[in-house]
Amino acid sequence: MQIEIRQNKLDLFPLCFHALSDPIRLKLLELLSHQELCVTDLCDFLNIKQPKISFHLKILKDSGLVFTRQQGRSIYYRINHSQFNILKQYLESQIIRQCQGVRW
Repeated sequence: MQIEIRQNKLDLFPLCFHALSDPIRLKLLELLSHQELCVTDLCDFLNIKQPKISFHLKILKDSGLVFTRQQGRSIYYRINHSQFNILKQYLESQIIRQCQGVRW
C-alpha cells in the first residue's frame, strides 16, 4: 500500500514541473501565495483575458498545486501548500542523494 501512495505522488511530479515551467503560471502562483483569488481578480492583476488565465489555472489545478472553491458563479483559487511541501521534500531528497554521490 505504501508503494502505491508513493507512486501516485511521483506521477504528479511531471505535471508539477510542467506547471512551474511557464512565466504566466509562476505569476499566478505568486499572486495566489498572498490570498485566495477568483479568475476575474487574476485577469485584472495580470491584464490577461479570461480564457488564457483559465487555461493556465487548469494546468495548475491538474498538477495539484492549487485548490478551487466555487462561490456562486465565481471559482476561487488558492495554493495547495501540502503539494508544494511534497515537491520540496522530493527535491531535497534528490539533492541529498546527488551530493552523497559526489566525491570531493
